[in-house]
Amino acid sequence: MAEHAESSRVKFESVGWAYGAGGRPSLEEISLEIAPGELVLVAGASGCGKTTLARCLNGLIPHLTPGSMAGRTLIGGRSVPEMELGAIGALVGSIFQDPRSQLFMADTVDEVAFGCRNMGLPRAEIWRRVDAAFAELDIERLRDRSVFSLSNGEKQLVALASCHAMGPPILLLDEPSANLDPASTACLAGCLGRLKAMGRTIVILEHRLHYLSSLIDTMVVMEEGRIKRILSGDEARALSPSELAALGLRAMRLSEALISPHSPPPPPPGPPLLAIERLSCLPGRQKRAKGEGAEILRGVSFQARAGEIVGVLGPNGAGKTTLARTLCGLAKESEGAVMMGGKGVPPAVRPQKVYFVVQDSDYQLFADSVLGEFEIGARRKASPERRREILESLELWPWRDRHPSLLSRGQKQRLTIAGALASEAEALLLDEPTSGLDLRQLRRLAGILKELACRGKLVMVISHDYEFIVNTCSR
Repeated sequence: MAEHAESSRVKFESVGWAYGAGGRPSLEEISLEIAPGELVLVAGASGCGKTTLARCLNGLIPHLTPGSMAGRTLIGGRSVPEMELGAIGALVGSIFQDPRSQLFMADTVDEVAFGCRNMGLPRAEIWRRVDAAFAELDIERLRDRSVFSLSNGEKQLVALASCHAMGPPILLLDEPSANLDPASTACLAGCLGRLKAMGRTIVILEHRLHYLSSLIDTMVVMEEGRIKRILSGDEARALSPSELAALGLRAMRLSEALISPHSPPPPPPGPPLLAIERLSCLPGRQKRAKGEGAEILRGVSFQARAGEIVGVLGPNGAGKTTLARTLCGLAKESEGAVMMGGKGVPPAVRPQKVYFVVQDSDYQLFADSVLGEFEIGARRKASPERRREILESLELWPWRDRHPSLLSRGQKQRLTIAGALASEAEALLLDEPTSGLDLRQLRRLAGILKELACRGKLVMVISHDYEFIVNTCSR
């Protein structure tokens, strides 16, 4: 036990980091010690340096990322920059923001076994660990499933199970709840509690705090690449909503999660802008695993008017994203009709009328600069003045010449939303738009969507973020 504890002791000693050659520092003078068995929450505004700090812990910095480093990061007394990546991986298991980036197999059981096989474990031990991972994370329902059929939230749970099965003493999770529905988030919290009780050291980067409140041992608040405050779990839980807001943090309790006092205006009277009639959709070319092959959407009907902000809710895998893909023409219905302005709209025409902001921003950014994103597709119609107005409203104007790949997750998310604001589509669909957004950006996005509704746009928001939904949507 003492050896296990020592292997999971983490120290940051005056760590600094700047990406590239002569770049602006992303971390400065980070000094922090994480005791074995602690659950440490790293919080702060988008772009404050949380992900860079995580990369210093799991070895992506400096092993795979060009830049200049100061100070040192230690795990179990060993210097991370001097360790082999394989040795670091045996100590630190990373669950990234996008689970698709770490899934390698077509079947969920094979995926959870994948890391154990690479470790060269005996067959019997591999299957013992696989069975334990599914059971301990309470995701038996995901056994023997095609990974291509899983929602992003389900993929996140499988990625966590795969990491857990390998048995690293330290777990590093980057916004693990971003794609999870409330039930899955509660499942994740229970799993983290069990892992903590087993002695795992857990480091979590998060904007959503409420599901972690009872588990936090230490909360580290970052600001502009530096540590602003280090709080014990009791001190963090004692913070009032106003104190949390002053730190740029979301609510510690959902009952206190009022982010905007202004409700959207009621939609103007008149016929619906969008009417869905008995819409059904099959999985298409996706691989159909055991028990699959049924319709993803089945007989869906509803109407929505211009000026509404409609929240689309449901558990992971319920068909929310498939609905959005069908409405914007990326998927084709097997039955039913999509009507706009009282007329049927074929899939090929829908992208001109419905703008879809996808869940993973990396799949919707194509240019070599932030400003260059306005030169693609329907976004080109925005004037230079309008482009600047949009970027300033989303606090992206200072980064207008930066490559999108160098932005934080929250900044990328806001850039895809900027593309939607620049389009002239009658309806906007946003899939988990608050993933990676801090409190200030959450409030700002709520205000922007309400302004769009006032201008006669139909806005539909797919989200598990109840803090956002209950304070933003008309219904």
